[in-house]
Amino acid sequence: MKFIKKGVSEINGVKVFHDVPKYAYMQGLLSVGDRRAAKAIEKIAFENPSGDKLKSQDFDPAFYIFRAKNFSEILPWDFIDAGVSKEKLWKEYQSAVGYE
Repeated sequence: MKFIKKGVSEINGVKVFHDVPKYAYMQGLLSVGDRRAAKAIEKIAFENPSGDKLKSQDFDPAFYIFRAKNFSEILPWDFIDAGVSKEKLWKEYQSAVGYE
């Protein structure tokens, strides 16, 4: 983040706002995790309240955060009608990651 901030610091009107990376990582996990993730988070938090050991032998948060998703996957927010179709959102996602 320091590198990005420094890189754009001389551009008028550009400011970089960001979360602390470990908090953003946790937000990502909470947004796409399932019941297995919830159980692991609960267990890890109970055993390690500082939260510095999120990865355990049975649980890898990177699986939820970094793996490629496919269109047929049911995501936690699929039941919410935001007025935009899943097809449209998928097309935007594909464009953002450079598949189109």
